[in-house]
Amino acid sequence: MIWLVHQKIITLFKGKKVTVTTPFEKQESLLIPEASKDNNKIINYLRNERGIDIGIISDCMDKGKLYQTKTYSNVAFVSRNQEDEIKHIFLRGTIKTIDHETGKIQSFKMDSKGSDKNFPFTLGGNPNATKVYVFESSIDVLSHATLCKINNMEQSLTSSHRIALHGTSFGALKTFLKDNPNITTIVPCLDGDDVGKRRSKKMQEEFSQMGYIVENHRPPKVGKDYNEMLLSCKEFGINKNISYQTAQTSQINEDPITECDGVEI
Repeated sequence: MIWLVHQKIITLFKGKKVTVTTPFEKQESLLIPEASKDNNKIINYLRNERGIDIGIISDCMDKGKLYQTKTYSNVAFVSRNQEDEIKHIFLRGTIKTIDHETGKIQSFKMDSKGSDKNFPFTLGGNPNATKVYVFESSIDVLSHATLCKINNMEQSLTSSHRIALHGTSFGALKTFLKDNPNITTIVPCLDGDDVGKRRSKKMQEEFSQMGYIVENHRPPKVGKDYNEMLLSCKEFGINKNISYQTAQTSQINEDPITECDGVEI
C-alpha cells in the first residue's frame, strides 16, 4: 500500500525563500506510522481480546482500514476522505501494562499526530444504504458488526453504514453526511454512560432540525459500550486470558465465536 502525502514547495519571493503548502495542510502533517511486515499481533488482539469476527478484521485490512504498526505492534485504525487520502489514524496498544503506583491495568491509545477528527472511521454498507449507526470508537463499530453476524443479521452490514466519531463530537458525522447525501436515518449508539446519553440527546436535537430521522439513543444492553456487550456473551468460545504467546500459535483464519444467544442489538 502506498501512502500519499502532500509536500511543501520552497520558492523564491523577492530574494527570500518562501514555503508554500498544498491545500491539504493537515494531511501533510499527519504522522503515518510505518506498517509491520505482518498483522498477526493485531489479529490475535482483535480476535482474542476484543472478540471481533475474523471476517470483519480481514475485510478491514484488505480495504486499508486496519494495519499493524512496525513500532510497538499497535493497531492502527485508518480514516480516509472521499479521495481515499488518510486523514486520521487512531492507535491502540495490543499489550497491557500495569501502573505501579495505582496497580491498575493500562493500555496505550492515542490519535496519531496531525489526525483530523472530522473524518470518521467507517464500516460502509452498499452505496444505496440510507441508515448510519453512530459510535464513539472504532472498536465499537467492529463489535456491533460482529454482534450482527452472531445474531444472523448480516444483511444489516450491507443495508446500513457504521461510523466512529473518535469521541462524542459531531464533526465526523457531519463530514459523513455531507459525503453521503442519501442518508436519511441516524441511529445514535454512543456509550451508555452519562456523557453518551447527553451527547445522544444533543445529536437528536441537532440533526433532527436538519431534516434527518434520528432514532432514540441505542446504548448497549450490557456493559458501557458495544465491545463490553460483545464480550459479555455467555458462550463466546474465547479464553479472554489467553497469552499472546499462545495466541500467536493459533490459527488466525478460524473464527473463535460460536454463538451469542439472547443478546439483542
